[in-house]
Amino acid sequence: MTKFIAFSDIHIHNYSQFSVNDDRANACICILKEIFEYGETNNVDFYTFLGDWYEKKSYLNPTLFNQTNKVISGIATKPIYSVIGHHDSFINDNDSYTMASNKLIKLLTKEPLNINNIKIRGYHYWLAHSDIIDLSICDMGLFHFNSLLDIDRANSKVLELYGHLHDPGSLSNNIHIVGSPMYHDFGDNSNIPRGFLEVNFSEGSFEIKRILLNSKKFITVTNSNEVKPEDGNYYRLLTHNTHTYKKFLNRPNVIVKYIGTESHTSINRIPYLLNPLNIIKETNPDSVGVSIYNKFKRQNEIRN
Repeated sequence: MTKFIAFSDIHIHNYSQFSVNDDRANACICILKEIFEYGETNNVDFYTFLGDWYEKKSYLNPTLFNQTNKVISGIATKPIYSVIGHHDSFINDNDSYTMASNKLIKLLTKEPLNINNIKIRGYHYWLAHSDIIDLSICDMGLFHFNSLLDIDRANSKVLELYGHLHDPGSLSNNIHIVGSPMYHDFGDNSNIPRGFLEVNFSEGSFEIKRILLNSKKFITVTNSNEVKPEDGNYYRLLTHNTHTYKKFLNRPNVIVKYIGTESHTSINRIPYLLNPLNIIKETNPDSVGVSIYNKFKRQNEIRN
């Protein structure tokens, strides 16, 4: 049996919003540490990362670089197979994958890599969807790109793991969005738990377990009674009441936005618009992404 960890989109960064004494950057490092500690404790054979080590696209912070490398070198003892995410654009596209100058990190390419009799290959996020073809049984495809998935792949025995999207989920038994291991901003759905995947391969089949991690949530509310910063989470309060706006203006761990009475109806659309698929449908109702999503939706309805 082969066991490995899959994680993605950790976006290490010294965020300014809500940050006190670099605590948000430290939270990213702590999450990374938890993932590797779990892997080492549970004797995994290797790790896979699906892109976006850092948040900043054009500049690599030396302090965070060193902290990340220290965690990897100090805890991980098994190789880390990684693809490059679009936030990793500062990295040279070469086989050495110098992201952390760490020998444990190896760049996955289109060429299959045989690990414990499992073929593993990766794709950079900018490749066309039509280039992702011809995976044989028991292969594991690691992808990081911005489009939704092809319905024809949903019933395959090929395991496909995806990065880029922060909200984790499963589109079929073999297609999974790994999701980010922590909440990063108000675009991340606070109702969906965060973590990483533990994957067990045995005799041509696989079993997936989602391991949950605790991190501070980013919660958008429209009722001031729902703001509870004492729980350690971050809040965004949208209000059309000037008194409420002034009351919460300088509260710690809270940002308040005054949207005006004429925009009151838009408040009720916030949960709807937080779903990126709904945004796609409104901005481009004929998009391929929506078409594929609807196919998956119909298939799930038939199954259920």
